[in-house]
Amino acid sequence: MTFSSCGAGNPTTAARGVTLGGPVPGRGDHTHLALVRVTDGLAYPVPHVASSMLRGLARSVGFAVVAPGTSGAEGDVLPLVPLPVFAEERP
Repeated sequence: MTFSSCGAGNPTTAARGVTLGGPVPGRGDHTHLALVRVTDGLAYPVPHVASSMLRGLARSVGFAVVAPGTSGAEGDVLPLVPLPVFAEERP
């Protein structure tokens, strides 16, 4: 899966896949970008992800992408949009 450039001069970012260690619910007809952490090679949804909570974001490696009309089950491989989003921001 490839994502288009988000701004002038930003290269296209190819998403890598992650294997889910737990279920990630879908959002009906909408794409769900679920914050996940990786432990022992498996991705798990993080708690504390309301708009006013930064704990979940701080503990995340990126967003697992759940396609519209689907959910992620344990063992499924989903695309991951890593954090930070832009390659030049990564350590």
